[in-house]
Amino acid sequence: MALLAALVVLLVCTFPAYLAYEHPAIREPLGIAVGVLGALGAVYSALRPVKQHGGRVSRGPEVAD
Repeated sequence: MALLAALVVLLVCTFPAYLAYEHPAIREPLGIAVGVLGALGAVYSALRPVKQHGGRVSRGPEVAD
């Protein structure tokens, strides 16, 4: 299963580079699309809750009453 996942990642990472090499007209739109998807992924990763302490969701420091 890990080998299949590695092959999919390799294909996803290299196919846009191949397209940009073969079709120079789509190089700029492809770069913009990859940048936007990367930015969305970074925002999603930064905003999702972090699981800590046995699976509980931590949204910041715990405040004692």
